[in-house]
Amino acid sequence: MSESHARDLIADFAHQLRQPLSTLEALISCLELIIPVGDERAQEQLRRMHFEVGTVDRILAEGVRSLRTLVAHQSGSRVVDVMPLSAGEAVEGLSCALTSPATASVTY
Repeated sequence: MSESHARDLIADFAHQLRQPLSTLEALISCLELIIPVGDERAQEQLRRMHFEVGTVDRILAEGVRSLRTLVAHQSGSRVVDVMPLSAGEAVEGLSCALTSPATASVTY
């Protein structure tokens, strides 16, 4: 397998796993908008969901970095770390848009 093919497979693997993580982050952010702040039990569950998605994202990022290092080492080239956005970073723009003043009048 060529180095470029291996890199493409790694990138596709990361993308395929990050896509559902980003969706989960977006859903959690939507829930944060509709769950009352005073509902501590629900708020704690949302915090736990954010934490767990972040944990999976960090594990994925470390795995991808390790795979890229292994592929680069086997091919004798240097490692270029161009990681796609993490789930949290990818959904940050969406979260900001959902909490903008333009959506303040939206009722659920």
